[in-house]
Amino acid sequence: MRHIKPLYDWQKEAFKNGDRGELLFQLEMLELNVESDILNYTYDILLLKNGYRIEVKTGQYRRLKSNRQVMGDYAFAFTPNQIKKNAFDYAVCYGMQDKQIKRTWVIPQEYIYREFKDEPKKEHYYIRIADGPHKQIIANFTAQHWNKYKCCLNKLDILTQDNRRLFTRKKNYLTNRLINYEKKCKEQLNKQILNLWNEGYNKKEIRDKLQIGTQTVLDACNEMGLPRLNPKTQNSLFETGNARLIKAMHTRLKNIKKEDKRITPLVLSLWNKGHTRQEIEKLLEKNSQVIRRIANDLSLPKHNPNRNKQTKQE
Repeated sequence: MRHIKPLYDWQKEAFKNGDRGELLFQLEMLELNVESDILNYTYDILLLKNGYRIEVKTGQYRRLKSNRQVMGDYAFAFTPNQIKKNAFDYAVCYGMQDKQIKRTWVIPQEYIYREFKDEPKKEHYYIRIADGPHKQIIANFTAQHWNKYKCCLNKLDILTQDNRRLFTRKKNYLTNRLINYEKKCKEQLNKQILNLWNEGYNKKEIRDKLQIGTQTVLDACNEMGLPRLNPKTQNSLFETGNARLIKAMHTRLKNIKKEDKRITPLVLSLWNKGHTRQEIEKLLEKNSQVIRRIANDLSLPKHNPNRNKQTKQE
C-alpha cells in the first residue's frame, strides 16, 4: 500500500499513468479530512478513518443521437468479482468529458450486486448514466436515465460518516431508491395516463401530451385494462385517423352550424311568403344542400303550401 501525499509532481505523474480517477478521489477525500490508501484488490481504495472500501471508476462521455434529441451517456464497467455481494461499499464514478471531470456519482455496491446478479456471466457489466440536453419528463424511466442516479450525484460526504449504523442506513436507502426507481416512475406515468384518459383524451393525444412513444401508451393502457377507444372522447370514432384532419372537420362542422343558425330565420320568412326552395336558394345565394338541410331541420314539406295563397292574393 502507498499512502497519498498531496504533491503536485506526483499528481501530474499519476494523471499520465491513467490513475486520475483514484488520485482525484484521494485528493477530494483529503479536503474532507479523510486519508486513504490505494490497494491492488477487488476495490481500489480503503479509507483509513472508517475502513470503507471504495471502487473508483471513470467513464468517458459518449454522444448519442435519438429521433427527438441529441444527448449522451457515461458508461462504467464492472468485472464479475466486483458485482459479487459485499465486494466493496461504494463505487465512486467520475464522468469525464474532454479530459475533465464533469460528474461524480457515489453508487452503493449493494445496488450493483442486485442489478446484475441474475444476468448471465460475461466479461464486463455496464452501468450507463444518461446526460445532456434531454427533456426531464417523467416518461423517461429507463435504467440509464439521468434522474435515476440524481440521488447519487455529488455525495462524497457520505463517506465521511463515522457511525457505521448511519452509514449502512444511508447505503440501504440509496440502494432501495435505485432499485425501485423504474417501478415508481411507471406507477406515476400510469397515473398521468389514467387522469388524461378520464379527461377525455384519446391514446394519440396522450402520447403527444406527455411526449412519449406510442408503444409506451399502449402498454400502459393494456396494463390498466383500458379499451381501445376512449368512450369519453367526442371524436373517439376517429381516434386512429389524422389528428389535423379531424380538427379541421370539427371546425368546419362548427362553422356550418353557426351559418345555419344565422340564415334559418331568413329561410322561414321567405317560406311563409310563399317562395319555393329553388327561389330561396337564389334569393339567399345558397346552394340546394344548405337550404335542404335547414328545411329538413324546420320540418318543411317539399312543396310550399303558402304558394297557393300567395297566387290567389295576386
